[in-house]
Amino acid sequence: MSGNNCKRCPQPLREIAPERERKKRISVYVNQAELNVIEGFASNSKTSSPVYLRQAGLKTPPLVIPTINQEAWSKLASAAANLNQLVKNFNVTREKPQSLFAAFQKA
Repeated sequence: MSGNNCKRCPQPLREIAPERERKKRISVYVNQAELNVIEGFASNSKTSSPVYLRQAGLKTPPLVIPTINQEAWSKLASAAANLNQLVKNFNVTREKPQSLFAAFQKA
């Protein structure tokens, strides 16, 4: 691939190492149910179906985190941050930080 401008692209194309350049195409036939499953996984992983299939075929599929787990992760991250602040404050002052302790109990 050359570094010239692509007609569709406003910015110059990047050089791709020959071993990374993709020139081979594979066609796969699937039924509607299989297509729905593939598109669902691709959508959940915020990628396209071809990219998802390539990564899955190479045993490096994108990480798909269910929405319920994302919500739990967000709440746990907040609680972990509060706990980290409590421990840091305790290590520095050796006193119980009441405001942070109350915030951690609410989380």
